[in-house]
Amino acid sequence: MRQYRGDFVFRTVTAGNTQVRRLGYLTAISQILPSSTPTTDSIIKNLAIWASENQEHLEEYARERDGQGAINPEYQSGPKRYLEAADGLQFVARTGGKIVLSRFGELLRTLACLEKAKNPFSLSHAELLFCTYWLLLNDADFLLLVMDAASQGRGLQLRGLQAQFQCRFIERLEAKRDLVTDIAVREELRDAIQRARNKWQTPERYAEHIVPTRAGWLLDLGFLEPSEFKKKRYVLSSQGTRLREALEPIPSTNLRDVTGDWLWGKSFTAIEESLDGMAGKTRWGDLSDQERRDLLEEPMRKAFQHFPLLGMRACSMLPTLIYCVIVLIVKHGIQVNLADLASWINEQVTPVGFPYRIHLSPLEADSYIQMID
Repeated sequence: MRQYRGDFVFRTVTAGNTQVRRLGYLTAISQILPSSTPTTDSIIKNLAIWASENQEHLEEYARERDGQGAINPEYQSGPKRYLEAADGLQFVARTGGKIVLSRFGELLRTLACLEKAKNPFSLSHAELLFCTYWLLLNDADFLLLVMDAASQGRGLQLRGLQAQFQCRFIERLEAKRDLVTDIAVREELRDAIQRARNKWQTPERYAEHIVPTRAGWLLDLGFLEPSEFKKKRYVLSSQGTRLREALEPIPSTNLRDVTGDWLWGKSFTAIEESLDGMAGKTRWGDLSDQERRDLLEEPMRKAFQHFPLLGMRACSMLPTLIYCVIVLIVKHGIQVNLADLASWINEQVTPVGFPYRIHLSPLEADSYIQMID
């Protein structure tokens, strides 16, 4: 996982083939996997069955937005590619020859249950919030490359962006490399630039597996105009424009990016404002401590069920905070970010107040929330 706090870093994932364009299939994997035999063949078979059962929903979605990336139930290649993408995005984990849901796959599954979508390809409010955050955290250098291109003039045609992809990618990474002071991050950016220059023998073919995929995700999230998308032109929707304006500018460029500190302290209110506006919402800072305790009691209890750490009265920190933030936004209309919850929880820690303590570590996997007596 990329840094969830801190400065600019290199953020890309290997999320597979050009077919992987519909985020709804990733949610489906999170829902299918717990009841499947934890083998590749079983999951692929069950995803193909799910795709067949939901073919009419995909056709409806195609009329409204786009139907590319469909799984053909008669072939294993489609389900296999989506399973590989779920692996690349860290929604599944492979242990001892088995495939299981990761903490963040369980988070996606749990959030999808908050609201039952009529069409699984039209993501729920909770899915939109989480998937936007998750893709910015892990894949911003590919995702925002497409968003930056779509913000220019009347947008950009697919073929034009694929032709420009290598130059745009290198320009983006060079601008970030010149900003960062962390030696390890500078070296990672330098290595990525060298790979893009020297090892992409046919850059346009390489881009075919990145640009359409990320454009499909942006469309599913509501950040591209569907009518223009059908013409193979990428143009930001009003929601996409609002989100891009809320992102961190890369100094001396017209590009946008995310820092770990932005993701920690600003991301969810920015995403929510871009998707749904802030009219009628309540700021976290305007609530009393008692109101905050009342609102957090149930989601914290559920988080300890979904994201427990074995052998401890504790749960994994980041999925717990994300879950609580999204519940507060979706169910209660609260404007809140991860940093707001983390700082408040540690201010309130008493057995009779709010009986939880956050243990922060530079490594996300080592950070947890402990229940205290």
